[in-house]
Amino acid sequence: MSGTETDTARRLTVLLVEDEALLMMAAVDMVEDMGYRVLEAPNAGKALSHLSDGQTIDILLTDVNLPDLRGPELAARAREMHPGLPVVFATGYPMSVPPELADAPTAVVNKPYWEEDLRKALETVSAR
Repeated sequence: MSGTETDTARRLTVLLVEDEALLMMAAVDMVEDMGYRVLEAPNAGKALSHLSDGQTIDILLTDVNLPDLRGPELAARAREMHPGLPVVFATGYPMSVPPELADAPTAVVNKPYWEEDLRKALETVSAR
């Protein structure tokens, strides 16, 4: 990665929503290694709290099957607060981008994912 790409990535904050602790730890390490700042949320409720507290969030990276709210529903609520917010869904099941969320940058990464898969998804949605 060139210095310019690293500098750009360091300015971006990813809100990472994952209810499985080990997956959260691995994903945080990967995303931070890419140079992003990470806010962690173990559930949709905590994610919504981060989204409403005035922090700058550039990308929402969320599991699809959360215990308190499905990922697409979380993304829809997030975009009500932050129109056009880029979203990456992480899922272990076949999924395409829901049509109602296709109006802004959205990607899907399949679990288990490699760092390069996640990097491509994050770069795709952040290339505005």
